[in-house]
Amino acid sequence: MRKGRKLLSLLLAAVLCLSLLPLPILAEDLTIPPADTAETAADGTFGAVFPDAIFRDYVWDTVLSTSQDDKSYDSVITDAQWAAIRSWTGVAVGERDIASLAGIEHFTAMTTLNCSQNSLSTLDLSANTALQELYCDQNQLTELDLSHNVALQKLSCNRNQLTSLTVGITHTAESNAIAEALARYVNSRSGVTIKIITDSQSNLHDMLKNYELDFAIVEGKINDPSLKYLILDTDCLVLAVSPGHRLAHRGMVTIGELQKEKMILRLPDSGTRNLFVASLESQNLSIDDFNVVLEIDNIATIKDLIRRDFGVSVLAKSACMDELKKKKIVVLPIENLSMMREINIVYTQDFEHFQLLRDIVRYYNETRQAGAVPLRG
Repeated sequence: MRKGRKLLSLLLAAVLCLSLLPLPILAEDLTIPPADTAETAADGTFGAVFPDAIFRDYVWDTVLSTSQDDKSYDSVITDAQWAAIRSWTGVAVGERDIASLAGIEHFTAMTTLNCSQNSLSTLDLSANTALQELYCDQNQLTELDLSHNVALQKLSCNRNQLTSLTVGITHTAESNAIAEALARYVNSRSGVTIKIITDSQSNLHDMLKNYELDFAIVEGKINDPSLKYLILDTDCLVLAVSPGHRLAHRGMVTIGELQKEKMILRLPDSGTRNLFVASLESQNLSIDDFNVVLEIDNIATIKDLIRRDFGVSVLAKSACMDELKKKKIVVLPIENLSMMREINIVYTQDFEHFQLLRDIVRYYNETRQAGAVPLRG
């Protein structure tokens, strides 16, 4: 009997000890707080997200219809308010003397933004990828990056202080007086910078329509009503050979003579190559009728190979200006092949910085005249 009572006492003591131990935490009892979103990572209050008081009032009054009593700098933005902000499609805040549009990045569904006639010195729209129309005239913007706004269809950005330009040029343009003209323009404008992007003509047109470029300089035109062209010069394609080549002292080369040569040509997607092919087709010929031994995209490499007598090439005369001055290359017309083309400045319908284009044309003409090598003929 005593043994039974002793055993019972031990069991009761064991139960009492176990009851004092902490209970195990079960997975279903855990409550994991949600990770901070981009909207609330720093501070989800109206004052922190929308620091400009005038823009903040617009959000309160127009987007959220907030009562006067609920307007507080330190009030936290609710989930319902975030949903309303993210779904708002048209922001019209023109003529309000707004100094900052910080917080505009949260309007992710915004398709139209009118922020003209304010005091904006910066405008970051990289998160607003749905944006289709932008009006930001008469501010103090010195640069505007729209590379992320691939849906953009209309832009008006006049009377700002833009000092950073992105200009697209073809590989041929890269090799002639255009790059020097752009450099002269930069040197004449304190604080102005130009970023030059070299690509194929088709890619430059696409970048221009996506507002990734301010303007581009290309050879020829494409039939696109959204683009406008300003003629910069007229250029022609010629046969380029080394000074010691057997054809160098000829006044003109026949197609038959050209067919005997080893040819180094640009790649098939280049404007130079396409014009040469089109000219051949006008004579019922094709590129297959010629001995093409190399296809190269880099014009400088082609000219170097020509100088070293590895072959001949059909190039834009404008791309050979420096070599002609230094007598490192000889250029010749090809009989029965008329290969004239325009060099154009191309820009979008809503581009309005025409004084800038006039200045570029002036510096180009000065550069070309200093080179003393006519492009025509």
